[in-house]
Amino acid sequence: MAKIPPKFRTGWLTRSDCATLADKAKGLLASHTRLLNNRNIEIEKAKQSVAGSLRHIRSDKRDQAIRDTVQGARAEQVRLSKDQRLAHVREITELARKASDTLPFYANPVAVLNRRTLGDPKRRAYMADLVEAGPAELDQMAQYAAATGNHALAYACIARCEKLPTRERPFSRLELADHMVADECFAAQVALREVELAGMQALYDDTNFETGKTSGQRSLEI
Repeated sequence: MAKIPPKFRTGWLTRSDCATLADKAKGLLASHTRLLNNRNIEIEKAKQSVAGSLRHIRSDKRDQAIRDTVQGARAEQVRLSKDQRLAHVREITELARKASDTLPFYANPVAVLNRRTLGDPKRRAYMADLVEAGPAELDQMAQYAAATGNHALAYACIARCEKLPTRERPFSRLELADHMVADECFAAQVALREVELAGMQALYDDTNFETGKTSGQRSLEI
């Protein structure tokens, strides 16, 4: 069996799929957060217990004993929760990878408009009608397509515009495409970025839990 080149190993998600992926990632992140919170509660209980029992000893020794207790309690909670935490992080990370693979499909509105109208017989008919259209006629048809929400006509106008010399093009192909499919592009991009953010947050929170330390730089990135 022939190997698939890396550029063709990407996944495909519809706008609805992107929203579903985001909901799943946020649900997993919420579960992971609850798990860490519950484990941190156990660590805090151990801290409060030893702090209460050592009220009457010298402060420096008490502080060291508390630190040692917290460190030991954290190590225990890290060990007990390892499998469940790892499963959460792996699953969220895989969702984030899918989101990153899908984002380029929604980065270019011209490509999105192309997909939306691909196979539409009206698009082929419009392209045939506009094959000789000049800048003035093309500009009128583009404005009409935008005003009426005619995606097939809009793409035909873009295709014809691309064949004109740059200085004669009466409108921005990117602006017309963005006007036609901004809803799909924006909704998909927001959902996919939410998945990527969930992946970053899960890794950040899990590292904080294991080490007991926070990273200001990592928090700023998120």
